Amino acid sequence: MKNLILTLTIISLSLCSFGQIIEPASPYNFAAGARAGFLTAGTAKYFLLEQIAIEGIVGIRSFQGPHASLLGEYHLAHVFNIENMYMFFGGGANIGYARRTSTDINGVSKTLSSAYFGLEGIFGFEYNFTQLIDFPLAISIDVRPGFDTYPSLRPIFGATGISIRYIFI
Repeated sequence: MKNLILTLTIISLSLCSFGQIIEPASPYNFAAGARAGFLTAGTAKYFLLEQIAIEGIVGIRSFQGPHASLLGEYHLAHVFNIENMYMFFGGGANIGYARRTSTDINGVSKTLSSAYFGLEGIFGFEYNFTQLIDFPLAISIDVRPGFDTYPSLRPIFGATGISIRYIFI
């Protein structure tokens, strides 16, 4: 666990060093809202630097149980030459509790419950509607591939979602 925390700290500090040489990308300081998709959740994003944000996601993982993620994200401005369009990517860690049902050869079903934790990446696009409709609103779509590392190694491929956040100015 100490190695995981050290690795995430090093990655975050490395991303922070890039944030000072590229055009400003921060569309706001703090936003919070809701997320739908593979994970029904609340989400909050806070910009540490102009391009570097941390995002917290807490909710219910599809058909399994509670889930929480903490992600570091790097943002690029004016994607596709569209004003207020941002691309972001990064990664972080997750933790949760899952209930899984399995059926053996004889057709007997049993439910297994356990805590899990893992690593995940994130890649997506965000549009800030503040200037367009004069309302502090941001909408993003993303994919979060990753894998659970405990209690067993299990890949997660289809973790997509749409987030709608109110921007606190």
